[in-house]
Amino acid sequence: MPRLATHLVRHARSRHPYLPLLLRTTRDLPSAICELRWLREHVRSQLIPPDRARLKLWNLVKARSRAVPLQYLLGTEHFGDLEIAVAKGVLIPRWETAEAVSELVRRFVAARASEKAGIGGDDERRRVKILDLCTGSGCSALLARHEFLRHGIQSEVLGIDISSRAIGLAKRNLRRLVPRHERASVVFARADVLADSHISTSTSTTDAAPSITSYLSETAINSVFDIVLANPPYISRESYNSSSTARSVRLYEPRLALVPPSQSQSSNDLVPADGDGDVFYPSILRIAGAVSAKLVLMECADLAQAERVARLCGESEWSEVEVWRDEPAGVRDEGENEVGELGVEVRGRKGMVCVRGRGEGRSVVCWR
Repeated sequence: MPRLATHLVRHARSRHPYLPLLLRTTRDLPSAICELRWLREHVRSQLIPPDRARLKLWNLVKARSRAVPLQYLLGTEHFGDLEIAVAKGVLIPRWETAEAVSELVRRFVAARASEKAGIGGDDERRRVKILDLCTGSGCSALLARHEFLRHGIQSEVLGIDISSRAIGLAKRNLRRLVPRHERASVVFARADVLADSHISTSTSTTDAAPSITSYLSETAINSVFDIVLANPPYISRESYNSSSTARSVRLYEPRLALVPPSQSQSSNDLVPADGDGDVFYPSILRIAGAVSAKLVLMECADLAQAERVARLCGESEWSEVEVWRDEPAGVRDEGENEVGELGVEVRGRKGMVCVRGRGEGRSVVCWR
């Protein structure tokens, strides 16, 4: 990391004595000024006495200078149209995920309107069932529900995570964002996505979580879903320990939500040898098949990983596969949609995987 220029630090100090501290993390003055404004607004919103407010702001600035994520300090993060509560120990929602979820809902609604996704009467078309794997803060599940409601479609949502802390935060967001009389349609529960693949995410036998299939069989929840969302741990150990993963992520965000466990030698899952970050995807596809999902959205780290995951999809029962970039609905300046192709076979058809949008390769979408 390059050193900060002395003249920049002096100029920052002349603007406000706290700005040089924030510069240690932001590395540029405009960002430091914005963050100081947000931190001051956050403190003012708490309506505490002036002496305590000054001490609170000072402590927040010091924490931020140590690269503590701003979202943890502010306590929330904007995610689409929602403001999601965040907390240490649970992954911070990313805007790219919100873009993918919103585009997925738009595409699903358009397909259902033309009777290409789902069949049945009007009542069936006005309801959708969503399974959100590795739900974390519940951000994707709650945003999908919100987006469907905008189209007049009711949702039944099940969010699953291995982390008790994540499930607690997801339930908190449910209480914050969903009216009491509508909360019964959203359930967050602890279960292990990898339990049936012989690769356990639980840290001991005492905290072992049930598999998805066990959870569904032991509850009254219907085990058929229209959509599966998944933002699993997908960063390889090598990438996590390198400069490609931001220092603040490595220091403060939960490794459990970022790096998959090591693949068991006894596992039958065919995880590509060139990606130990790919461990979750075979299990996600197997679960999607077991719940008869019509549409699956899986987040990835980059285009290389997305190509590997698309190949897994193409080898299974999915008839259509696409790769979406950070902004899947993104267009060039001249108004043309960014579309490319990957040389991946889908049911024996070569070169049928479209790459849509702008930015880095971010998600794989497949449907029947």
